Amino acid sequence: MPENPVQQVGRDVDTVWRAITQPDRLALWFAPVSGDLVLGGQYHVQGNAPGTIRRCDPGSVLELTWEFGDDVSYVRVSLAASQRSNGAAALTLEHETPVTDHWAKFVPGAGGVGWDMALAGLESYLEETELPRDED
Repeated sequence: MPENPVQQVGRDVDTVWRAITQPDRLALWFAPVSGDLVLGGQYHVQGNAPGTIRRCDPGSVLELTWEFGDDVSYVRVSLAASQRSNGAAALTLEHETPVTDHWAKFVPGAGGVGWDMALAGLESYLEETELPRDED
């Protein structure tokens, strides 16, 4: 995975920010998310990880923990208006994972492929297109 993966999306920063931070929108492209979705609050992704919101600078940076049992990793999502795409959002996702037995076994697939699939879902949601069916 590139050190600083950047995904260009055809929407402005405010639209993308709402898509990645509002529970009703997250459920449409990622998964249902519940909890106290404020700085310092606890969240839970249905069928996946819970964590804590560590930083929230509206429209620019979201940082949170991603927790599996005793294993904690750190996710940072940054947004900025792209200079190359007429102000469309440039999204950078970084997932920093200490290497433990659990992560050494699962992260190469879960971290890389999982986020690739999530970003494809976000792009599809924002562009109002359909993703390929599971059978395809």
